[in-house]
Amino acid sequence: VVDVGLGGVPVTPEVERSVNEAADALIADLGLVRVERTITLPNLAAQWAMGNLATLLADLGGRWPRCRRELTEEIAVGLVLAESLYNLHTAAVAEEQRIQANEAMADAFDDVDFVIAATNPDPAFPAEAAMSSSASNFVDWAKSNEVAKLAFRGVMNLARVGSGVVPKLPNAVLDFAAARFPDLVNMGALTIISNLCGNPAVSIPVAPADGLPVGMQVLARHHADALLFDVALAVERARPWPLVAPTAPAATLAL
Repeated sequence: VVDVGLGGVPVTPEVERSVNEAADALIADLGLVRVERTITLPNLAAQWAMGNLATLLADLGGRWPRCRRELTEEIAVGLVLAESLYNLHTAAVAEEQRIQANEAMADAFDDVDFVIAATNPDPAFPAEAAMSSSASNFVDWAKSNEVAKLAFRGVMNLARVGSGVVPKLPNAVLDFAAARFPDLVNMGALTIISNLCGNPAVSIPVAPADGLPVGMQVLARHHADALLFDVALAVERARPWPLVAPTAPAATLAL
């Protein structure tokens, strides 16, 4: 199965084109048979991100929020979100999503040996950036200045109080945030499947987009890790990729 935006994750046109071309080459080189099949998956990122951040709150213990300035702004924003939006209903939705994803992947691997997707929906973002971003990035706003930080914490305090009255409110807020600020959930949305369902996966370099790295992700059945190494080795031999990162052209030396 070739599903570049596995389960409906939006990918950029450049990534889609690069991964599709590489998938076609992989299928031809290895003599595989392409199977047309739809894999329907829930968007796992938002609720599971809150759960992961909640475990970080447990690790920090009594040091939070006094240790806020020792953390990156992105992690601090995430912890405030988790404090306000993670409760038993959020955990229940996350577990339901995990079960749905596991069943969907198991059904797919009843019919096919490999699922091919993009590794990330976008090309690599700048090294100095903390995350993939857009003009409407929520995290950028929440950390932009002290006024925004106070406003954000105020909104989250209201959400925390509201969730005590309406326990399902956090899930509604997370669903809204995922739709309104897709950058919060898209980066990593294609690799979280393996993390939660346990299917082995390998990322293979393919043609870059605008000079930036792009990965083709190949997933397999449980315990088929060795088979994925064989696939990656076959691609490396048939269509080797550069072993060093691209650099700016060397300056011409005057002798």
